[in-house]
Amino acid sequence: MYFKHSVKRLSQAGQNSVEESSLNFPERIKLAIEQAGGAQKLAEKVGVSQLILQGWQSGKTEPSRLALIKLANASKLPIQWLACGDDRLGKHASPQTNPSVVDMDSLEEIILKIRRLFVQQKLSLRSRAEAQAIRLVYEFYLLQGRQMDDASLNNLIDRLTPQ
Repeated sequence: MYFKHSVKRLSQAGQNSVEESSLNFPERIKLAIEQAGGAQKLAEKVGVSQLILQGWQSGKTEPSRLALIKLANASKLPIQWLACGDDRLGKHASPQTNPSVVDMDSLEEIILKIRRLFVQQKLSLRSRAEAQAIRLVYEFYLLQGRQMDDASLNNLIDRLTPQ
């Protein structure tokens, strides 16, 4: 939903009659940057400098095929749309609303954060309870589009810990 809203807002900024699929490549890069949480985050995830990213956004240069794949994964945008503007966005579910799409970087971050919290609090949960904690935090991330704050995470862990 956020993705479609961003495209609509970008389209309206240019002209009211612009449709989703007619955004040019620099505009699609701008949307990818927004989807990924900013230029610095996207550049890090793709493994390029912000200067390279600016070149793509300005239309002066274009990414390699491998960089384009990384761009699509990092921004959670359909690669076909990102590459050529093809394929109406309405045919694709947003990653936040499609639980079968896995954001491996975020999942890894969540697992590490939860395990560190267990070590800090000297908790030893059964594997099933630990897996449930990871799943709940990841589902929160998918629905909210952001990581769970520490207070909420601690509250969740307290509820899963046998008293």
